[in-house]
Amino acid sequence: MASTTNPDFGANTEATEVAKAFTDGIRGKTVLITGVNRGGIGFATAQAFSTQSPAHVILAGRSASKAKESIDELKAEFPDVDYRFLEVDLSSQASVRNAAKEFLSWSDIPAIDLIINSAGVMAVQERTLSKDGIEMHLATNHIGHWLLSCLLMPKLIKASEGKPKGSVRIVNVTSASPMVSNMRWSDMNFDKKNKDLPQEEQPNYEFFKLWGYENCEETSYVPLDGYNRSKVANVLFGIEANKRLFEKHGILTLAAHPGVIMTTELGRNFPKETLKAAKKLGSMGFYTHKSLEAGASTSLVAALDPKLANGIGETHEGSDNYGAYLADCQISTGAKPLAVSSSEAKKLWDFSEEATGQKFSWGCEAAIREDKNPDTFSDADSTISQPVTDSLASLRSSVLQHQIENGQYAYPNDQSENERLEIQHNVWLLTLRGSLALCPKGNEAAKRVLDVGTGTGRCFSTVGSKLLQIGERDVADQTGHWRGSEPNSADYVSYQFSGTAESDKQRVPINCTFEIDDLEKDWAWAKPFDFVFSRVMAGSFEDYDAFISKAYKALEPGGWFEMQDIVLPYKSDDGTLHADLELAKLGHYVCEASKILGRSVEAPRHYKSMMQKAGFINIVERHFKWPLNAWAKDPYYKEIGAWSFANLDGGLEGLTLALFTRGMKWTKEETMTFCAEVRKHLRDPRIHAYLPVIVVYGQRAESASTDE
Repeated sequence: MASTTNPDFGANTEATEVAKAFTDGIRGKTVLITGVNRGGIGFATAQAFSTQSPAHVILAGRSASKAKESIDELKAEFPDVDYRFLEVDLSSQASVRNAAKEFLSWSDIPAIDLIINSAGVMAVQERTLSKDGIEMHLATNHIGHWLLSCLLMPKLIKASEGKPKGSVRIVNVTSASPMVSNMRWSDMNFDKKNKDLPQEEQPNYEFFKLWGYENCEETSYVPLDGYNRSKVANVLFGIEANKRLFEKHGILTLAAHPGVIMTTELGRNFPKETLKAAKKLGSMGFYTHKSLEAGASTSLVAALDPKLANGIGETHEGSDNYGAYLADCQISTGAKPLAVSSSEAKKLWDFSEEATGQKFSWGCEAAIREDKNPDTFSDADSTISQPVTDSLASLRSSVLQHQIENGQYAYPNDQSENERLEIQHNVWLLTLRGSLALCPKGNEAAKRVLDVGTGTGRCFSTVGSKLLQIGERDVADQTGHWRGSEPNSADYVSYQFSGTAESDKQRVPINCTFEIDDLEKDWAWAKPFDFVFSRVMAGSFEDYDAFISKAYKALEPGGWFEMQDIVLPYKSDDGTLHADLELAKLGHYVCEASKILGRSVEAPRHYKSMMQKAGFINIVERHFKWPLNAWAKDPYYKEIGAWSFANLDGGLEGLTLALFTRGMKWTKEETMTFCAEVRKHLRDPRIHAYLPVIVVYGQRAESASTDE
């Protein structure tokens, strides 16, 4: 059970006393603190840390001149500490990303031990939205800190390596707000009148009256309410972060209420009526004033006390996530249940990802895992699989050697991609109204089918299951692997795919064979096929004419070849996809990068002429549209749009990372930042963008010679 080391610490304990009690947690460490103007809690926090010889103290804020004043004062008193300024406007996601990019580039500071998210705004008198369209309190006090912390996670994870759990921490400076408030999920930007909110989301009207706010039921925005909701978010951020980070990396995130300090700049926006009410409440004993040093002390306890890491997140005396919220240097149980709820925390995390257009699992790690890059793919990587037989080891070795020799496959090969391909398969089924293919062989028994670039194998495993009487079926993947699924036994012609759990496994029909082959080399199948099928192979070949010619020669007379593919760039018919939007740029950049790498994604628009050139007859070309989200009114397209959104949203980094870093020489950070901007547009129903898709099929003549 979480507890504190010093039960005697309390409301009057000063930060320097806490620092002395936990000196080993500070000496030689790197600390990042936001909101460090002189006269603020963040500055007092920096002073206290500096007394115990940290290696680096990074002061993050908007004003370089004010930061210099703080650094000059700190340097005069503690000359041996390395102080640095990190410019960041927490209300702007672009500024946060630039700050994170700068910090990550500091090679002489490879790790961060502690982040103290102390900056904040309060009592913004008129409802104000940030540049990113988020209410200003929430944008600054939560979203900015959440995004900065997540983007800097690689350095926090680096610091945690080999250390006891809880040694590396994030502390969010909150307030008393969790004791009186919770989130406003149905109206995050304060558009509705308070009385129209669900009952559980309505503010505490009596509390607001105490602070001089009258008739709040009829208003939509109360400045103190905006502040309160953002401070609840500070607590919920930590609860979900612990579920994602503590067991895996030992990183602990807590929220600390500093108390009421009237000498800071935080209340500079208070009107006279509120200041008058605050003075009256103080005289009535509603709260007690603290000094700056006492106000900073709880943040240091949250950052340093090792006992807080024991049993974090447990329920104690009816309080969820006991230990996540501290006040007066001790664990507090005063928060409302919804302010410390695990389900509310998960909901906030999802909202934060949507608001920033970026998913973290973990940090940039999930999207830019080095071990998922074919250029650094290790045969001994346990995250891929372990050999279970000598034959499988040989099989896997050939896969990896293919990647080493070629390195052309620019897309991921993991479970997430496997799941995305299942989504994409469903988009195709919706598009073709339940059909797997449109050519005649897609609706009649086939004897021998070649499925090119089979992905998860779902498409023609379905065919094999339905048509067990058709006999042998060969399936080859142009890239030499299965994009996320590997057989767990090489002793059978029929492989069993392995996912992340038993429930993910699917048995491949006995008439299905999976083969590893490079389809840019000569095809070695002696027995012809009566159906060759290719889906979404744009960007996979250097010479599409050669590929289509091989497909023609591999068919028996009368056999059919069908190609289903996407046609970049993205389009809109009503002009809402403006050229300057990152979503519009995405399609053009992918086209450009694929050309640089010599494997153009623009080939599908020429499939028909290529098939004619190869000798196919009875060629049919059909065009379809995939809305990029559910903006369409027509139910058919709305459903396609919802699935299409999930397909692109889930595979955005996989689509871009290798292409942009290899082809366009972008950094990983630049690519991730671009993806975050794309996601904002992807989620906007006002942008009526769609992805053109194409189906082209043709037949080898009945009279054609098998030797031609």
